[in-house]
Amino acid sequence: LNAIMADTPAISEGWHQYKRMIKYVRSDPKGYGVEEGTLRVFEGLLVRLDRKVLSAHIFETALSQEFGLPGAVSNESLVAGNKVLYEEFTEALRRLTKKLGSGLGADVETYPRTSVVELFALYALYRRIFAATSKPEKRMFKALWEMQLKLPVVLLHGRAMWFPSKFLEDHAPLKTSGLNPSASQVTKKRKDFLRKLDEDFNKKTEELYRHVTLWMVKMEARQTLASGGGRGVDALLA
Repeated sequence: LNAIMADTPAISEGWHQYKRMIKYVRSDPKGYGVEEGTLRVFEGLLVRLDRKVLSAHIFETALSQEFGLPGAVSNESLVAGNKVLYEEFTEALRRLTKKLGSGLGADVETYPRTSVVELFALYALYRRIFAATSKPEKRMFKALWEMQLKLPVVLLHGRAMWFPSKFLEDHAPLKTSGLNPSASQVTKKRKDFLRKLDEDFNKKTEELYRHVTLWMVKMEARQTLASGGGRGVDALLA
C-alpha cells in the first residue's frame, strides 16, 4: 500500500484537493449543512488518515506501536528484555535469510520473491523491538543488503515496486563499512539488473516455452501409456 501511494500521483493530487475543499467547509459550516462539532471530529479523522495512510507511512505506523501492556509493563520489560525471545527471533532470521538467499536467481526458485519482502519486514520489526536492549548484528544486515545483488527490485502489484536497499535505509538503517554493493553503487546495480533482464527477455521466454512444450508432450505420453494405447514415454519422445 505504501508503494502504491508513493507511486500514484493521482491519489496525492486528489487528496490535496479534498483537503482544500474541507477548508472551505470549515469557513462556513452552516452553508454546507454541517455542525461544527461534527466537522471537528471529521477533521481529526482526516488528519489521522493523512499521517498514517495517504502519506505512505502505513508500515512505519505499525512498527511504532507500543508492544508492551497498558500501565507499568513497557515494551522493554515485557518483550525487548526477553532474552529467549531475542535468541529465537535472531536464529529464525538467520535461517530465513540463508534459505531465501540461496535460492534467488536459480532457474527454479522455490519461494515467491515476495517472501523476501516479508523477511525484510520481519527484520525491521526485530530491529525496532530490540532497539533499546541489543546492538544489531552487522553480519545479518550485510547478508540482507547483499540480497539486492540477485534481487534489487520486487514487483508487488501493477507498477508498485519494492527496493531492498531503500527499505533498509528507511526502516532499519545501520552505519557499517564493507557493504556490497556500496550505497553509491546501488542505483547503477539496479539499472544493470533491469537492463540485463530486458536483454534476456526473449531468450528466457523461448526457453520457458520449450520447457512447457516438453512437459505437455510428456504428460500426453503418460496418459496414452496409462490408457494402454501406446508405447512408453521414452519411445514416444525418441
